[in-house]
Amino acid sequence: MRSRFISALCTIALVLLDEIVLIGKFMTIEQTILNNLRDLPPEKQQEVLDFVEFLKTKSPSKGNRRNIKGLCADLSVRITEEDIAQARREMWGNFPREDFA
Repeated sequence: MRSRFISALCTIALVLLDEIVLIGKFMTIEQTILNNLRDLPPEKQQEVLDFVEFLKTKSPSKGNRRNIKGLCADLSVRITEEDIAQARREMWGNFPREDFA
């Protein structure tokens, strides 16, 4: 199954590169992909869809990311710049300061 994905991806990549070179700045990547996808037979379109869904599961979408402030917002924890500076002093206080050259 993975070889199907790789084969489909390589085919699409080569076609897209040709399209991008020919079209230049007039077309977005999304438009180029759609134009090429429409030219493929249904079974190849299914392979492309399978590969896209595989890629989506492989890397989390940007919508799933949350920053640390958002994760801790409901904990009523207030960390100040001074708290951070104090933690750094404590962590790095005993770190050897010799040159390692």
